[in-house]
Amino acid sequence: NISCPNVDHGNNGLLIGQVPELAYAAVKASVSHSDVPVYVKLTPSVADITSVAKAVEDAGATGFTMINTLVGTRYDLATRKPIIANGQGGMSGPAVFPVALKLIRQVALASDLPIIGMGGVDSAEAAIEMFIAGASAIGVGTANFTDPYACPKIIDRLPKVMDKYGITTLEDLREEVRTDLLGK
Repeated sequence: NISCPNVDHGNNGLLIGQVPELAYAAVKASVSHSDVPVYVKLTPSVADITSVAKAVEDAGATGFTMINTLVGTRYDLATRKPIIANGQGGMSGPAVFPVALKLIRQVALASDLPIIGMGGVDSAEAAIEMFIAGASAIGVGTANFTDPYACPKIIDRLPKVMDKYGITTLEDLREEVRTDLLGK
């Protein structure tokens, strides 16, 4: 995770994910010391996510997880101070979903590495959209806070949604999307 907005010391995690050279160095070091695949979580808080993605790819990453949370804040009305200890923190859930789709598509167009798509996935339909954007797999996070059965519900509903939209297998959908991406 080179993109965490919930840290002290000037948001160092976020900074690493915003600067291609820092991202490259962090990932290169991780890959050189790892015996397992290294998937790198990218931040949406960057001017050009593809330059960071290319640096991460050049450093030897196996793939991407994206996106991390957007940075936000909230205030206590009585004290007029932030309710988050750091003054700011990660915002996730359905509100970030369109941002995730856009950024996943950008990285899928710039890299052939697999992407684990996340950021607001709360339904089988949203999971399919992530695949259409270019994800190879899906992660579900915040939806589990409001419904601990979110993942089993998404999995159970997925075949019905696939049937509705003429998708025979997820692999077929991934291949269709990959062909579409290469054709552009």
